[in-house]
Amino acid sequence: MRAVNVSKNIADWAWKYVPLAGVMTMASYVLAKEILAPTGRTVKVLVLFLVLVILLRFEMVFSLYMFVVLFPFPSGIALTSTNVVFLTLIALLWVVRAHSANIPLFTRTDLDKYIWFYLAAFIVSFFNVEPGYFAQSLKLLWLELAVIAYCYLIVRFVDDENKLATFTRLIAVSSGLLALTGLLQLVAPTSDLIPGWINVRSPGELGQRVEGVRLTGAVASHSVLSDYSVIGMFFMTLHLIRTRNPITRTVWLGMLAMTFFVTLATGNRGAFLSMLIGILYSGYVFRRHLSLGRVIIVGSLFMALLIGAEIAIRKHSYAVSVTQRVTETTFEKGIPNNRAGAWIPALKGSLDHIFIGHGPYYDTGTGLDKKAWPHNSYIFVLYTFGIFGLIAFLLVRYKLFRISLAYRSPAAQGTFTGTVLAICNILLLVRLAAIGRTDFQRPADYVSVFFVWMIFGLTLACANIVKERKAKLARNTVSAP
Repeated sequence: MRAVNVSKNIADWAWKYVPLAGVMTMASYVLAKEILAPTGRTVKVLVLFLVLVILLRFEMVFSLYMFVVLFPFPSGIALTSTNVVFLTLIALLWVVRAHSANIPLFTRTDLDKYIWFYLAAFIVSFFNVEPGYFAQSLKLLWLELAVIAYCYLIVRFVDDENKLATFTRLIAVSSGLLALTGLLQLVAPTSDLIPGWINVRSPGELGQRVEGVRLTGAVASHSVLSDYSVIGMFFMTLHLIRTRNPITRTVWLGMLAMTFFVTLATGNRGAFLSMLIGILYSGYVFRRHLSLGRVIIVGSLFMALLIGAEIAIRKHSYAVSVTQRVTETTFEKGIPNNRAGAWIPALKGSLDHIFIGHGPYYDTGTGLDKKAWPHNSYIFVLYTFGIFGLIAFLLVRYKLFRISLAYRSPAAQGTFTGTVLAICNILLLVRLAAIGRTDFQRPADYVSVFFVWMIFGLTLACANIVKERKAKLARNTVSAP
């Protein structure tokens, strides 16, 4: 009888631990092989496995934390990009969890009807889609639904100041990581960080070394790299000021200086000018916290960083200088010289279907029929979604800006949420300026759609936290004797 029990215990032990040991052995083998000779496909599978573990094992907010770090480094797949797939998985899992727990899917916001209006304009534009572009337009609709879901997931799960602090910290970190790939591109412009996935290769490297390289980083787009760097710098500054740990403060300061340098080295005039607008508007938003001495100190530090970065770029790197590009800009009938050939034809083409547009997909043509991208989101939306789509596009941003003004309310004053909401208010204005020089459909620019709707979701999440705090203060006032 005792022998039978021993045999049973051994069998139970083997059934429990042998498969685990086998999995660990295989994982160790794959990991060792990848360290010696990494391949993009295997790394992607491992990342997908990690995503699934986080989705199934942890609270939903951790899925958003993970996505904030991953989305600046998308990878193209057959149907769409990894960003769209990951967000779709997150949204579908939440639908299943919410249904099983019988709880609301999303938190209602003051922006809902405007988003529905914009989405309706998007769908109605399909009426004018040419048959050959219908599949591409459906992919763009999938992308749009994914980023809107991202916005609402942020509102639903970033619902207190601790989560808000973590989320904004990860925005700053992911922006810093993307900026770091831009810096690596300057130092080693042909390196692969993860073969087949994250690389910093510069097309036409030799020619650019003579003429001046415009850093694009792992995202392969100088406009996306510069735009996300500008967003990240505001949150880096927030956590730099907020921390009291000297080591942490040094890390944030170093990351901020590096990101500022990379932003200038992209040579992107639009991002540089929108950054200046954001800095000046920040002075107005936080004017009550700024004395004349602080303004002088901050202004002096900014000029020192700008001059130092310009000297480093011009004298000690192959990168182009953004200030040089700004000063060399010329205008043709009030339009920047390199935009007239894009803006005017797109505006004329939009008149063909002025009310509902040509449909989501913008065809640049080939050969003799090739045309430039609009290089302006307002013109792009007018061309693709028509005047109704442009109105919806502007209404979403106008309403969001009004919502973000809640940072002025007594319930927001002196709170971390109020400060984040004020930064969102600044970034909404920055984005209104930035999209005047870029569109958002090019494959390299798909990242920008995600960080734009991320800021939308963050604005709404902060506004809801402030609203709840205001209601709580009102209840306490009523109940007080």
